[in-house]
Amino acid sequence: MSKEAERVYLTNKMKTGEGNYAFPIAYPNLPFDIPTNAPYAEFHIISSPQGVVVGGEGRGRVRMRYAGLVQLTVWVPKEKGTKTGTVSSDTFKDLFQFKVGRDTAGQTYKFGSIQDYTPETKAGWECFVYRVPFKRDSIERVQIGI
Repeated sequence: MSKEAERVYLTNKMKTGEGNYAFPIAYPNLPFDIPTNAPYAEFHIISSPQGVVVGGEGRGRVRMRYAGLVQLTVWVPKEKGTKTGTVSSDTFKDLFQFKVGRDTAGQTYKFGSIQDYTPETKAGWECFVYRVPFKRDSIERVQIGI
C-alpha cells in the first residue's frame, strides 16, 4: 500500500479540473492564503487506516481493499450568493463520480456517487460540502510460513 501514491494521484486528479472552478483551492500540506471576502475551497482526502483482504493474488500476495472519501469544502462569503458553491458540485462530480483509475503504485480506484450537504457555517460564510466515496485496491505481500 502506498499512501503517498494515493495522495499524489487524488490531488493530481483534483488539480486537472482546477481551472473549472471560480475560486482558488487549498490542498493538504501546501501553503494557502485564504482570500479576503471571496470564495475559496479546501480539498480533503479521508482514507481508512485499515484495509480488508478481498482475495488472493498468487503465492505470498493478497488484494487489499481500502475505503475513503475525497471531499471538497467550498466557502462563500455570506451575501455573495450561493451559485458559486452549487455550480462547483457539478465540476467535482464530473471529476470523480463513477470514475475508475490507477496510480503510480499500481493501486486501482473506483469512485462512487457524489454526496453533498450544507453544514452549519462559521460567522460570515456559507459552506457547501461535496464528497465522493472511493475504494482503493492494492496488491500486497504477505509472509507465508510459521
